[in-house]
Amino acid sequence: MKILLIDFDSDWPNLALMRLARHHRLRGDKVALRRSRGRYPSIQRILHSKPDRVYLSKIFTFQKETREKRPLDEWFRVSRSVGIEMETGGTGIDESISLPDEVDHLFPDYSIYRDPPYAIGFITRGCIRNCEWCIVPSKEGRIHHCQNLEGFVPEAVDRVVLLDNNFLAWEGSIGYIEEVMIPSNKAFYMTQGFDIRLFTEENIDTIMRCRWMGKHFKKRELVFGFDSIGIYDTVAEKLQMFRDHGYSTSSLKFLMLYDFNTTLSEDLRRLDLLRRFGAQPFWMRYRQVNGVARKNVGYVDCRIEEFPGDIFGFRGCRLNISQFLRYLTDRGVRIPERHFPRMRKERFDIYFGPTIRRQKRMGGFGSIPGTFRDASLWKWAETAILT
Repeated sequence: MKILLIDFDSDWPNLALMRLARHHRLRGDKVALRRSRGRYPSIQRILHSKPDRVYLSKIFTFQKETREKRPLDEWFRVSRSVGIEMETGGTGIDESISLPDEVDHLFPDYSIYRDPPYAIGFITRGCIRNCEWCIVPSKEGRIHHCQNLEGFVPEAVDRVVLLDNNFLAWEGSIGYIEEVMIPSNKAFYMTQGFDIRLFTEENIDTIMRCRWMGKHFKKRELVFGFDSIGIYDTVAEKLQMFRDHGYSTSSLKFLMLYDFNTTLSEDLRRLDLLRRFGAQPFWMRYRQVNGVARKNVGYVDCRIEEFPGDIFGFRGCRLNISQFLRYLTDRGVRIPERHFPRMRKERFDIYFGPTIRRQKRMGGFGSIPGTFRDASLWKWAETAILT
């Protein structure tokens, strides 16, 4: 049989598709993978090859904002026109669909993604929290152990991407770190971050002995969630605990949910806390799931001038920062010049040009170029972008 796997929108290699590939190859089937991106042949050309079975996986519940992605409806329309019935799955289509047990525990077939230099998988599934904006409790249930490293990590691979949603909530997590993960000497990246509330005086040193790395495995980094103002005091306490134990807080990154249930003053207060400790913010805009509506009516409740310091003077993803800045601009927030970062003018235009034009129309900039952190850059921006 000819099997076609379609990865619609995964950022990482799709674990379910790799296990399906292993399942079918063990049966002697021929397996091919296509990703829904512009550089691949047209959908018609792909499906006219007449595969015997087609699986399509969609991870995200929204259409990712990129020109390369083909709409999901187009895949269904073309597949029907050539008489092919696709089997679909993934959270972006139906969170209740899952792989059969005999497939879900197979070792992934990394060859369909040209053997990336890392392994990917889950040690645990589920979560102990019940955040109203999150689908994990309904999809995966309470926290439970599901697989050991040897179930998805090739022996020769020393980088591991973990997809666990709340690893430390598992009662065996600290023991597993101490007995398995640290001795393995592998580097780990936790895509969904840690729950900082579960760091304690007793376990912090054990956790920090493990090689936690950033997304590209180039530097040490731990990722946490800072989704609401409700855990502000806890985050402040834990950041101080990191310092007290001799760990640098500059290697800590916080996922900052916005456009859900916070106000501008609460977002700035969270930001100011991270600024004081030298930690990194990573803004993440809420996208509606399961019909849970935003609760941030009356978002603009203060003037941004009241914020002490430079909002965007952080290390981190400039594109991510610019998206948050545009969000503020779209809500009529006037942003002082001093909050724009210094960078090469070409990159500055890509990230911040549209926002600056909008701010100029709003009259959001004053007449003192020196507050722009770099007078020559402001002179360029004023002539090249604002006009």
